[in-house]
Amino acid sequence: MFRLWDDSADCQVYLFPRTSGKGPSFRIQSALLDSSKLLSEMVLPLETEDEETLVAIRNLFAFLTGQSLVATRSNPTVFSVFMRLAETIREFGFSNFDGSTFGDIVTSSFDSYVDELGLADLGSSREKTIEGIVLGERMKSIKLYNEAFTHAVGKYDELLRLQDPKLRLISPISSNRLGRAAMDLDKRTASVRQTLENFDFPALFSGTLNSKTADERKEVDFNGLRDSFFATRKFVMSFYKTRYGSWPPKASKRNELETNGLNRIVCQDLYRDLCAMYDLLADRSSLTNRTADGILIDDRDTAAPHVRALRAVLSEYDRSSPPVFRSGARSKEKTSKYRSLWTT
Repeated sequence: MFRLWDDSADCQVYLFPRTSGKGPSFRIQSALLDSSKLLSEMVLPLETEDEETLVAIRNLFAFLTGQSLVATRSNPTVFSVFMRLAETIREFGFSNFDGSTFGDIVTSSFDSYVDELGLADLGSSREKTIEGIVLGERMKSIKLYNEAFTHAVGKYDELLRLQDPKLRLISPISSNRLGRAAMDLDKRTASVRQTLENFDFPALFSGTLNSKTADERKEVDFNGLRDSFFATRKFVMSFYKTRYGSWPPKASKRNELETNGLNRIVCQDLYRDLCAMYDLLADRSSLTNRTADGILIDDRDTAAPHVRALRAVLSEYDRSSPPVFRSGARSKEKTSKYRSLWTT
């Protein structure tokens, strides 16, 4: 484990002139400073000895060695401490070969702080989401930036309504990207929201179940299937109206929701309920013959008529409904693509 004073280390750091008689303040491994253009030459351009500056320098070396960071009156929060740290890191010229990060040591250390302090746990806080994007930019952290950006896109309108002054700290490039990504997400999820708000699946009844000549109709009561579906739909909508007061839900003291519609909490509740319903109804001994590409393997000799009919209808529905995300649509961006973002 690294320490701010390591007797076995090969680099002594002086915060005060050697003539002051105060001696070195830290002793660390010189390898920790390899990414700094200034510190690798053992130059500390301190022009003042005020408390804020000294704590900032102390936090820099504590950060590089994975130690606790110290807050001050001017920087009393985790966010403000890291914002000041980012300034110090930039002042001392930390960088990798192309400027896309502050170097491996800084990146690795910050990733550890992100995990330890839960900086990427952004699901329940709009303010932390904004802070995550800002810190991701300032610390050149792809890990935190991507996590915060993803959350921000999903609750973009909520962030704007918050009117947090820290929104102005987000770079223009990221602000534009957020706006475009939010619009794209809204278009992609519009059909999903429509389905969940009304539990309406019209495509189910436009193919096989609407056919008068389908082979399955000879053995299965299609009208009965339709009636059962709408009865279930009516029950489900009534259930959620009772739970939330209305459907789609509206924020109120009764349901303790902060935002209207299918927000994250509501979707999680819906997901858990549907999973429980599936576990209750699914016959796990009856393995499906449906494949990922929508092809049905002939099972006329093994499956009951109503099972074959349902599988045919579901496969037909899958083929008629495009997925929200296309396969392979989200590719991992290379570090170099962030260079223009970090330097704004």
